[in-house]
Amino acid sequence: MRVLLVEDDRAVAEGLALALSQSGHEVVHAASAEEALLHKECDVLVADLGLPGISGLELIAQVRARGEHPRMIVMTGSPHLEDCRRAMHLGAHDFLTKPFAMEELVRVVEAEPIQWPHREATQSRVYTVDEHTSDLAAREVGAYAMRCAVSPAARTRIATTCSELVDNVERHAYPGACGGQVRVSVTLDQRQLRLTVEDDGAGFDPLAEDLDHLSDCRAGGLARASCLAEDMAIESAPGAGARIVARFQVARALFDEEEQVDLSELDFLTPDVTRQVLAACQDDPDGASRFVLSPALAVSLGRLLAGPDPRRVLRTALWS
Repeated sequence: MRVLLVEDDRAVAEGLALALSQSGHEVVHAASAEEALLHKECDVLVADLGLPGISGLELIAQVRARGEHPRMIVMTGSPHLEDCRRAMHLGAHDFLTKPFAMEELVRVVEAEPIQWPHREATQSRVYTVDEHTSDLAAREVGAYAMRCAVSPAARTRIATTCSELVDNVERHAYPGACGGQVRVSVTLDQRQLRLTVEDDGAGFDPLAEDLDHLSDCRAGGLARASCLAEDMAIESAPGAGARIVARFQVARALFDEEEQVDLSELDFLTPDVTRQVLAACQDDPDGASRFVLSPALAVSLGRLLAGPDPRRVLRTALWS
């Protein structure tokens, strides 16, 4: 693979480049984000966050903005939860905390794309527009996202965007008419979910300056939807209907074992995660403070730490 390595410390860069080269990868080194942006068509981008000038996060954003989609790996010697969240939000695939083993870098560079646990590559529905359509479409899109193991926060943004877009169809595509149809499709491709809403209604000019529903969150659903999605494209013309595509990054953040672990985005605790959490809490009285939990997960963890009621166990045994 062709790897673009962006690291301003030459000694560190030489060591990382050597490890990757010995594993059979073609490595191009850039000492700054500005230099990195001169290179194109890499398979993997490995970038330090603390670069001089343009930061590693800004580099990722600019690479995405010009339509390139290499595997993104970020490195930092001063890890912060917010940096990790923003990096994953921008589409980073892995987050490495310095110092790390060279083998770890090679592993994440060569890692296969995440296989999401879902059967449907695309879900598509056609609805007859009425006062219930936006709610129904949002629930079905949210259910699809849940089946695909998309996190609760991302599901909320996706379903809310769907509701806003379908409501916009009801209000603007078929004003005062009955029987209009709207097509809602949702597709998950590795770490990006794409939501498409299409209608054959009145249409509009997306460049018109007097469309409050495109520019004012208080007045229009399209403006609210554009705030919730990472990217939104609108194709429409007067009398020709509309097609709106909203894209969402749905990557999962993985944190270093020594850092605080954010579990708040989980719907439930798997047996493996439960064992790890309980072990951490039992080995250290303050171990629970390492985990960021939603209120629902905190209740479950509290009951697990309290253990079973001996009287209930005895009653169960006697009944058996």
